[in-house]
Amino acid sequence: MRKLHVFVYPFLAFAITFAEPCVPAKKGPPLPGPGDVVFEVQANSPRFEEMARTVIAPGQFMASDRALVTAAVSGQIEKINVNEGDTVHTGDVLAIMQSQSTQLALDTKQAELKEAQAKLENVRKLIQQALNPPNSNITEADKIFLDEEVNEEAPKKELPPPPPVPQTAPQDDEKVLLATIDRLNKEIETLNQSLVSLTLLSPLDGIVKAKTAVEGRPLNAGDPLFDLISLNPITLKAHVPQDVSSYIDKMITVWATPAGSTDIKVQGVVSYVSPSIDPATGTLEIKMNFPNEKNAIKDGQAGEAIIKTRKSEKVLVVPKQAVLDEAGQKFVYVVSVNKALKTPVDIVQTFGDKEVGINADMRVDDLVITSGFDRVSNGSFVKIVAPTSQPQALTPSPGST
Repeated sequence: MRKLHVFVYPFLAFAITFAEPCVPAKKGPPLPGPGDVVFEVQANSPRFEEMARTVIAPGQFMASDRALVTAAVSGQIEKINVNEGDTVHTGDVLAIMQSQSTQLALDTKQAELKEAQAKLENVRKLIQQALNPPNSNITEADKIFLDEEVNEEAPKKELPPPPPVPQTAPQDDEKVLLATIDRLNKEIETLNQSLVSLTLLSPLDGIVKAKTAVEGRPLNAGDPLFDLISLNPITLKAHVPQDVSSYIDKMITVWATPAGSTDIKVQGVVSYVSPSIDPATGTLEIKMNFPNEKNAIKDGQAGEAIIKTRKSEKVLVVPKQAVLDEAGQKFVYVVSVNKALKTPVDIVQTFGDKEVGINADMRVDDLVITSGFDRVSNGSFVKIVAPTSQPQALTPSPGST
């Protein structure tokens, strides 16, 4: 027994010395099973394209202009020509007022003016008489000989001294009356303007948003009567991130879509850029004006602006037909080893009719399936094939863009 042990131990040592080490098997790509289908597809890598950064800014539409029409004087409404919701133009008659107090004040001032003008005429006559008194001591016979040569021997006829010039009281009266007339003319002009203002005119093109005027109801000066708003153009107020705040300028072209009306897309311009960043939100307020001829966009309606800034960035460009849609979510299929991987994307720009720029979690060397995707789903096995000289027309899946 002891001799057997001696023989076995050297043999084991020899075997251990020359045995091959254990190497783990390399893990290859997933292989399709017997029941898996491999779809032939075509795929291309996207390319980088330099473009202006586009910002989607939610906001709210508001009237571009607003006017509150009030009573200029005390009185009452005699006639109303418009109702709430009516369209009005600049100069349209909204209502006509009556004001007995204004008319009475005007009649009084006109009577005072007439009296002051009559007094002024009398005072000026007195002043004229004082400056040019009549010479009652010269007879008609004296006037005949005024042009004849004076006889030196004839005694000179002494004339009585002229009457004294009156004191300055008439001149002072004239100044007072002139000041009074000037004041009365200004007051009458103001009252006439008040009477003209009894005809209430629209100061803008727009819509009657609210009407508080009632025919026959007594009014005080300043009482609100009509609230008018202008919706053409209409203004969209929105906020953009501060990292693009330095790249947005007034009068740049923008686009907007009202909430719930995706079929409406209007083009406008930036009309206002806030000079400061809101510290609470870290955003910049801007206002944009858009045409709204049919008043399809309403005051207070939510909206979304598409703003192309001056800030440049690179985007991935892929064929338009490669971008699919499922329940409103855009995506592409990227080839990952030998499988199709569904990858969400956002379309940020169109390049002609055949290409779009996208933002996505992918690299520029990834392969995007450009045809054959109508049979592919997420995780399907795929095989990339070269395009034929006459590729077969494929029908994109429903909702593709």
